[in-house]
Parts: sequence; structure tokens; C-alpha cells
Amino acid sequence: MNHDHVKKREKPGKSCLFLLLLILSVPAGSLVSAEEKPVLAVLPFTGGGGDGGTIGELFSFERAVLNAFAVVPRDAVKTALAEHTFQRAGAANADDLALLGKALNADYVADGHIQKFGDHNLLFTSVVNVETFQLIAGDYREYKSIEDIPALLPAVAEKLIASVRRNTAEAPSLAVLPFEIQTDVNRHLAEVFAQMLAIDIANTGAFRVIPRLTETQQYAGATAPETLKAAGEAVNARYILSGNNRKLGTLNIVTASIRSAEDGSQKSGGYRYYRTIMEGASLMPELGAVLTGADQAADAYEPDTRDSPIEVLPGDSKILRTLHGGDEDWFSVYAETGGILVFDTAGSTDTYMELYNADFGSMLTYADDGGTGNNARIEYRVESGNCYAVKVRGAGQTDTGLYRFGAAYRRTETASSGASPRIPRDSFEPDALENPAPADIGAPGLERTIHTESDTDWFIVTTGDQEGTLVLETTGSMDTYMELRAQSGECLRYDDDSGTGGNARIIYQALPETAYIVKVQGYSGITGSYRFAAAWLSQPEPDAYEPDAADKPAPADIGAWLDRTISNADEDWFAVTAGTEGGILVFETAGDTDTYMELYGAEDLETLLASNDDGGTGSNAKIEYFAAPEKAYIVKVYGYSGAAGSYRFAAVRQEPLELNRSLVTRILAEDGEQWFTVQPEEADILIFETKGPTDTYMELFDPNTHESLKNDNNSGINGNAKIEYAVEAGKSYVVRVSGYQDPDTGYIATGSYQFRAGWGVAKDDQEPDSWDKPVPLTIGAPRLERTIHKQDEDWFAVTTGASGGVLVFETAGDTDAIIELYDRESQTRLSRDDNSGVDGNARLEYFAAPNTAYIVKIRGETNAQDKDTGTYQFSAVWQTPVEIDASPGNYYYLPWGGHCWVTIQPKAAGTLVLETRGPTDTYMELFDPNTRECLASDDNSGAGVNARIEYAVQAGKRYVIKISGYQESDTGYYPTGYFQFRGATK
Repeated sequence: MNHDHVKKREKPGKSCLFLLLLILSVPAGSLVSAEEKPVLAVLPFTGGGGDGGTIGELFSFERAVLNAFAVVPRDAVKTALAEHTFQRAGAANADDLALLGKALNADYVADGHIQKFGDHNLLFTSVVNVETFQLIAGDYREYKSIEDIPALLPAVAEKLIASVRRNTAEAPSLAVLPFEIQTDVNRHLAEVFAQMLAIDIANTGAFRVIPRLTETQQYAGATAPETLKAAGEAVNARYILSGNNRKLGTLNIVTASIRSAEDGSQKSGGYRYYRTIMEGASLMPELGAVLTGADQAADAYEPDTRDSPIEVLPGDSKILRTLHGGDEDWFSVYAETGGILVFDTAGSTDTYMELYNADFGSMLTYADDGGTGNNARIEYRVESGNCYAVKVRGAGQTDTGLYRFGAAYRRTETASSGASPRIPRDSFEPDALENPAPADIGAPGLERTIHTESDTDWFIVTTGDQEGTLVLETTGSMDTYMELRAQSGECLRYDDDSGTGGNARIIYQALPETAYIVKVQGYSGITGSYRFAAAWLSQPEPDAYEPDAADKPAPADIGAWLDRTISNADEDWFAVTAGTEGGILVFETAGDTDTYMELYGAEDLETLLASNDDGGTGSNAKIEYFAAPEKAYIVKVYGYSGAAGSYRFAAVRQEPLELNRSLVTRILAEDGEQWFTVQPEEADILIFETKGPTDTYMELFDPNTHESLKNDNNSGINGNAKIEYAVEAGKSYVVRVSGYQDPDTGYIATGSYQFRAGWGVAKDDQEPDSWDKPVPLTIGAPRLERTIHKQDEDWFAVTTGASGGVLVFETAGDTDAIIELYDRESQTRLSRDDNSGVDGNARLEYFAAPNTAYIVKIRGETNAQDKDTGTYQFSAVWQTPVEIDASPGNYYYLPWGGHCWVTIQPKAAGTLVLETRGPTDTYMELFDPNTRECLASDDNSGAGVNARIEYAVQAGKRYVIKISGYQESDTGYYPTGYFQFRGATK
């Protein structure tokens, strides 16, 4: 894997939470100018006792702050504070800060505040525009101890400066009302959620947020149209954000809506459930995206690729990302120590994940599910010093939306080498199966600890004279495992991660006058604290379709969603008719209720055609079935293990797969099969094929007659299936893919594969091309679209002109291609690459001479039977110069005997310091790209075995640096490994 463009994220110290607090709009014309810097007054931070002044002073010394602002001297700030008497016990309001800024002749005022948020320590930082009295930028982070704060300040400063530069002056204005609350909900919590939601809405760029309403405007009838209008007029806002923080049984819920300040009409609305404060905080970005409709837009990290992944540090909080149409997100994770690393996603988007060895590009494993709901989760034993690449995409072609990605060592194997802290016994110890702790149904949760790897906590839950659906669950930050047992010892249910985070949750239909035994232990030997509680699940009111039954099912039209409710003893029945088309019907539920589904033919309710538990999103059920035309089906839906609540049901016809699109990845379980529908718009020979390591079997059907038109096992590449068939225009076809069953052993192949339906690869309009007749390629021009057909080679001619430097040749697309570079005059092959690019594409970097002609050959990767064929894109560009004074520098990887190229282009003349960092013994050379003269070289002038060069550079001129592993003269050994490169002005 090439690491030239790895995006390095600043590690903010020991803190793990990355949530912005107040990133708001900036008036036009307020951009920072290098010639005339705006003036910033930094106040002492409050809430930290005597440390607040020190923290504020350290913040004012940050490089990002000094580069962007002219900072008011500290003594002037102290004098102004002594002369002004506004409240400094906590966070000051925007008006007070702006008035103080006017007294200091400042353009902006920066203020910080330290406070407790539940059991968490939080650092707030905000910037106020003195002229407009608006909060325009802010940041919010969690920390463990006061000593951690200095390590957070560089990232805080950079985030604030980036926010100040934002310009959303053209966006519609949005005023923020504090959330309404129930009497048993903490008002401070609700107010902070309102602020955080305002931030995330501002981050989408959809609105210009103005959170400056008075107390009367905030709390006097916030939902009344006339009050909304008055609130909007007070701050010249077009829209109002209002919300509510309330309880729903054991759950907390945040609801919010964006409404017109003119007439009170609702523009958008949404909600999120949460159990812990920090879980609620982590869900506010999702809710903000729902309200603005930005949940499927490209996020701020794009474009990210295998060559340019986002670096994730183990233990950091999960990064909020979005998957849009055709999107893939790439991450790079460096393992400082060996152990079990857990890579996982969180959120409502159904994700699929692949783990790669970043050094060699080989896929190590993959996962579709395994995490909470339909989230992907991989646990992998990593080696110290290795880098790993992770690809995340939607599990299906239509799965897009928000999710969070993170990596962390399993808690029994942390990145530190010290011993795990000792966990004290709780007051219930010793408890055992013979002496379980009583847990009353509906009582507050019991505080417990798992103090050793072998510790097990036992509870007894007695139902009394009541029966119904019992919910048993743990809460907290500890990963728990739970078993529900009868008094006889029989295990009735078990669970690992059905609760929030790594918590366990069991739903069970309990009998009256019955005692149940519950066992709780740490997952895989984990120790720590948690809470255990038992409660009855409240039952919803029957819906309007009741009573429905097998002989009186509710009619369900194909494509229409029905809203239903289900109680613990309820069964909902639906009647669906396939219509004249037949084909693949998808029966599915949606919502928060854990559902189970069964499918029957209407004429035979004794024969079960298919069933499913969690094939849909979250705990929803989903069945794909090859339906016959005009046939009637009956679907039964009920709550899994007595689950009750609201849900939605629909039967939809599977959308045809887009022809010639990217390969669709699926996973075959034992006895499993997958269905694909295609509908070609023209008549021709259509190719259906699978690719990958799994031995697949394919059948092609006519959906109207159910006739099998053709089948295949091994006609594709390396044991894959392939069917070529003359299709009719506008007619639908159905393809079934299953694992091939060995007739001798009965073994059915399982695993990952890719499926594609498309036309055969034709010659492109630039054929024939050859060494003597290459296609001209302009450096820096848009990518050329080409195709490789059987036995094909594509040739391109590139001339460097008067400039030399590092040229980057790369392919893109689904076709596995190889690049070969030749000197046109000598006809000597200079370099070659196969898989250094993204997803098997080729990428080649070469130090090209000025006024030199080169020839590039592209061909498909050769395998045992044929060459890869298909469409691809090709381009040649000059390597982008790395940023001077970037901190901490770009990551690179040195293969054995190899080297890396880096281009720089300083904006100003002066002495430039070029250096490597890390454990790898490097050798550095600095070149003039036009003369190819070596200007300087070094081996060990840097720290340890690193290289360091100081050189007087010219403004605007490009330079090329070659970095290689230093070769020992005695052994010939080349070091390999990772290093960082950084260029800085002296």
C-alpha cells in the first residue's frame, strides 16, 4: 500500500470524544487575511479553579491562533476584566463577551469553560464576533484529568480557526430555542443537547444558526406560530429549531423539528433514543443530518481512497462518516502493540467491512454484521508495528447514510503494557448460583462490578402474580454477556450485544409466579462496573387492523407500507398477491421492534416457504422470495421472544440491478442463496458472472414462467460461475447464486463473492493502438475512459515538456490492470506496477526528466484462464507537493529495497528543514527536478536513525526528495517500515 497521501488526524491526548459545540456561520468579509489579521482577545478559562488562567494563556500561544489573529496582550485582558463586572463563575453569554471585546478594540473574543457533564469532564471553547454579537465558532471535548487539557489545545485551535473561515452568509437563518423538558428530565442536559444539535446543523452548511434568544422568547409557548414568528423577528431568523427531551419507559428520547418562523409550518423533524448521556451526544450529528436532509451527502473527509485513507488511532472516539451512492470509505489503523483489535461501526446504516494488510494489500478478513444491529464488526489479532487498512461500504447497493467507525484494543489486551487496575468487589459478593442477588422487577438498576476475569454475578427475578414480556438488561461502558435460566438450570436465552454499546439485553415472555435466574459476566474476561435491571415491557394498544388472523389477513399492496403494532401474544397476518409480473418479492419490516417473519402460500398454510429473524435493518425481518405470477402469499409477523411495539410492513418488488455497474459483493452462508433481478433495455448477449474465492453456482430464470433458462458452475475465472444469454429488450430476468455443493461430500461452499451483469467488453474508439501508434496523453488532463478486451494492450504517449518532477500514473475502475512505463528513445522498461492503487488498480510514481518522451502500456492482469477485461480510466499527473509546516507530517511505508518520492514547493524563500521521523533507518536525497542534480543528501543527522537536510530554497520552485532505507555496507540489508516526512521553515 502506498502511504504518500495518508491523512493524519491529530490525536488530542487522552480524550476520546470529538464533538463540536458551537460551529456557526461567519458574516461575509470576515475571512482571515495574512496582510491584516483580525484582533482576538482570549479570556481566562473558567471552571478550572486557579488553572483557568493558565489554560487560557496556553491557548493564546497556540501557533494556529497566532498565525490567524493579532492577539490582545494578557495584561490588557486582565485590566478589562477588572473593570467589567459581568458574571465569570461559568460560561458567559455572547452579549457580555462581545461588550468586553468592544472595550478591548477586538474583532473576536475567545472564551473557555470547564465543567462536569454527568460523570464526564468537558472543555468548552467558543469565539464571539464582537460586531454582530454572534457565537461563530466553538468546540467541545471530553478529558480525563486537568493535565490532559494542554494536549487538546492545538486541535481545538485549528478547529476554531477553520470554523471562523467558514462562510454561510447565503444560507437561510435559523434561531435556536432550548428544548422543552418533562419534570423528571435534567434541564441542563436538554440545553446542552439543543446547543450540540445546533452545531451539527450548522456543520451541514444548510442553515446560518443564530442562538441568541432572550429568556422570555425561549420559554413562552415555543410551539405557538405567533411565538415562533416573534422569536424569528427578534433575531431576523427565517426558521426556528425547537425540540423536546423526554422519557419513554426506560428510554430517553430527543425529538426536534425545524419550523418556519413566518407561519409555524414544519420543514423537517426527527428523533433519537439514548440510554446514556454520551450515547445521546454521539447521536446528535445523525439527528442534525436527518433534519437537514444531509445524511447521504459526501462528508468532509472525502475523497478518501485506499491510497489516501483517514488515519484512525486505536482508542479514539468513533469518526462520524456518511456513505452516499457508490461510496467506499477507507481507514488506516497503525498497531503500536500486538493484541486483539476491534474494528466496528455504529449507527442505523447497514455496513460491510473488509480488513487488509496495508503493507502487502492482501485482504485478511471481512464482516457484514457482528456488531450492534446490522453494523459490521471485526476482531483481529494484530502484530506490533503493522499498519492495517479498512474499507467500509453499504452492505447493499442501496444502503447509504450516516455511521461511525472506530478501532480499539479489546479491553483485556490494551495498548499499554501495565497491569489492569484492580476492581473492588461490590456489596453483593459473594454471590453464586446457590445464593443469587434478588432483583425486583421495575426497581432501579443494581450497581455491580465484575472484579476478576472469572467473576460471575447471579440474580434472581420473580414475576409474582403478573405475566408478560420481561426485559433484562445491563447498562454502562462494560461489555457484558448474559444468560437467562429456569430454576432447573435450563438456559432459556443468552445474549452478548443486543443492548446499547456492548451491553446485553434479553426479552422473554415470562410466566406468573415463576422465578428466573440471570447470569452476568464480562465478555471474554473483561472486568469493570455495570448496572443490571429487570422491567416489564409495556404493551401498545391494538391497531386498526385487529383482529387479524390466518383466515382474515390484512391486504398489503405491493410497494405500500402499513403501520402496525404488536403485543407480546399478538400475531399480524398479511395477504400479498404477486400480480402478473412475478419475480423477486421482498417482504420486510422496519422500526425499533424486534420482529420475526414467516411466509406461506395462501393455499397451503401448513407448508412454510421461508422465515427470517434479523435479515433486515437492526432487528427487523426480511425475506426475499422468487414469487410466481398471480400467486397469493400469506405473511405472519410477530415479536421475537415476546417483543412488543410499533413497526411497519411492506412487500416490494426487487429493483433491477444496474447493468455494467460495479461488482456487487455478497456473502453466502451454508444452504444460503441470493437473488438478483435484471431488466435490459436492449436485446443482445448479456453476461452474468461471479468473481472471488467462493465456488459459486448460478441459475438464470424467466420470472413469469419460473423456467430455468440456463445454469453454470465453473465457466468463469478460477471456478466462478458465468452465463452468457441472448436477452430480450425490456424483459425481466432473475438470477439465483448459491454455494456449489460437492456431490461426493455434500459440502456447500460458503464465503464472499462478487456478482455482475453486463454486456461483453467491446473495443474502444481509439483502437488499434500500439507502441508505434500510442494514444497521446496530456499530463494533468481528465482521466481517459478506455476498455480492455481479450488479448488487448493499450498504449499511451507522455512528454514532460520543460518541467521535470514526480509523475503519477494511475488507473481507476473495476478492471484489474497493470501499468508498465518505458523510455521511448531507448525502449527500456523503467518501472511496473500492479496493485498499488485503489481496489486492485495500478499506481506508479516515477521521477521523470524534463523534455523526455515516455510510453505507458496498460494491460489486464493475467490469470490461469484469461486476462482481466473491462472498462477503466487512466491519467498522468504531477505529484501534488506536500504542505510545508504541516504537523506532524505525512506517513509513508518503505518496502524492502524500495523508496518513496516526495514533492515540495515552498511559497517563500528561506532555509527549509526536511526530516524523517520514526524507527526506520532512512536515507534522504534532495533533487532539482529540472536538472536532476542532487542538491543535498543525508543519513543520520535527524533524531535517532532519521535523516535531516537543511537547504536554502527558492520561492515557488519545485524540489523532489527521494527517501530510501539505508543499506548497510557489510550485510546489504535494507530496513523497511513506516516513517513520517515533514518540511518546515527554519
